[in-house]
Amino acid sequence: MNAVRKALSLHFRDSATSIYSRPADPAQDAELIAMTTVAPPLQKSFPEINSLDHQIAMAGGSTMAVEATRPRLRMSKRSPKTTPRALKQQWLQQGKQQERENDFYTDCFKNFHRLVATVMDSTQDLALQYHFNPGASPAGDPRLIRIIVLLRTALDKSRMEEAQAEVEWKRQCGLSNEKVATRWV
Repeated sequence: MNAVRKALSLHFRDSATSIYSRPADPAQDAELIAMTTVAPPLQKSFPEINSLDHQIAMAGGSTMAVEATRPRLRMSKRSPKTTPRALKQQWLQQGKQQERENDFYTDCFKNFHRLVATVMDSTQDLALQYHFNPGASPAGDPRLIRIIVLLRTALDKSRMEEAQAEVEWKRQCGLSNEKVATRWV
């Protein structure tokens, strides 16, 4: 790295002087330019399309991941212009759909938060138990068994609530609750 700095300082010092006092070696200039150029940015990464995005697309809906795919972007550039009234109607429909999606993800987040709170309470309970009673054996300990049952119940409840939220969301969107064979957009 010091060689690069030295070469750059020589190059810029020489650049400040007259053009006749610069080094006559063009290979050295090309080497300096190659060392100082910034690599071009990587290709833009498009969002990943997951099964939920796929189900939304199969129902005629739209998500950012689906809309940012190359075919959709090309199609949107070629499509004819729509009237302001049609655009307004389309935006209102998309707004309602977005509200339904937000409700679904809010339910999932609340469900996850309750599960995390249960896990945290249980682990703190276990930590306190072994902090105050380090000689206690975990095998056959009723408190440990109770916490394991509590965690298992919380996990089952979380899975059930997530499934209910998905069923409700699909009902609102008019999607079927059957598992759809994957066909990528």
